[in-house]
Amino acid sequence: AAFAPVEEQGAPRVVLAEAGTGVGKTLGYLAPASVWAEKNKGSVWISTFTKNLQRQIDQELSRLYPDATVKETQVTIRKGRENYLCLLNLEETAAGTEVARHPNHAVAAGIMARWAAASKDGDLSGGDFPGWLPGLLGYEHTAGLADRRGECIYSACDHYHKCFVERSVRKAKRAKLVIANHALVMIQTALSGPGDDMPTHYVFDEGHHLFSAADSAFAAHLSAQETTDLRRWILGAEGGRRKSRARGIKRRLEDLVAGDTEGERLLQDIVDAAQILTAPGWTRRLREGNPQGPCEKFLSLVYKQVHARAEGINGPYSLETPTHPAIEGLADTAAALKKNLVRLQKPMNAMTALLRKKLADDKGDLDADTRKRLDAVAGSLDRRAKMAIA
Repeated sequence: AAFAPVEEQGAPRVVLAEAGTGVGKTLGYLAPASVWAEKNKGSVWISTFTKNLQRQIDQELSRLYPDATVKETQVTIRKGRENYLCLLNLEETAAGTEVARHPNHAVAAGIMARWAAASKDGDLSGGDFPGWLPGLLGYEHTAGLADRRGECIYSACDHYHKCFVERSVRKAKRAKLVIANHALVMIQTALSGPGDDMPTHYVFDEGHHLFSAADSAFAAHLSAQETTDLRRWILGAEGGRRKSRARGIKRRLEDLVAGDTEGERLLQDIVDAAQILTAPGWTRRLREGNPQGPCEKFLSLVYKQVHARAEGINGPYSLETPTHPAIEGLADTAAALKKNLVRLQKPMNAMTALLRKKLADDKGDLDADTRKRLDAVAGSLDRRAKMAIA
């Protein structure tokens, strides 16, 4: 019934099914999904909540596709980019000064390079990655080499065409069955726009977790970590130390807007406005009661209010308190922060529009990689302006 033709425009077919453990639920939806995909030359996305179930479904599909070569072309697993080894991170780690000073770091870089050369998909959270390796070599030198801060520079990267993430994306576009997870599906849906080529058929296993995944994808968080990450994405690494590329938006964009007066002005406006965001060292400053800038001052007062009113401060759970009545100064500080965030959001939105106009006005002068860079940076700016600031 779920794969039957729709009967009303804009009204998708939805089937809610529940069954006990061990009765064959997985095969019950894999069989019709594979038949529909084969007959319609389309793709069905199967979404789970856990990575363990992703692996289980992948193993189950070996029964439908006993020939490994055929399965390789028909089935793929998709995860968020934070699950895959970033080749640029690996390169910079191997070429860094830490490797020269610490032989153990050189050993770790060498082992990870050998694994990357032999790995099927570069998946650091499963697949052929040895789960014991982070314990032996350290998290920072193994699983920590994934792109976990949104620093990807896409086609500007020398490894773009070999990138494990991009290979996974390209493979998913050709596969008939894509085994994904709720978080990735919800994020893709939240960030999609009119005209985007999105899957038309989904199967959600572990559906009771779907609501929390949707809440996370469609919600925004104003926290010290979120604002610190946004500052780092815009300004790059600060303080004279560079443990990663963290190039900042200026270095990502300066060649794309070179000679464009409006683009150069907007780029500088974004960099200037980002100074109000939480800066490195914020934890120490908040503990000492010495916040700097509108964002830290707001968070400092929030911290003060929560700790003054919450029960179980020393317990293991998150702290929550009512917002009203706000302590003295909190409302004014919040208003000042909002004004500054709007000041940051405006040039980001304008830059997004400018980059997309460059794409729309292109008469074939831009090469494919430049177009991909423009599209990727425009999408990143738009996403952060809407999800992180709005």
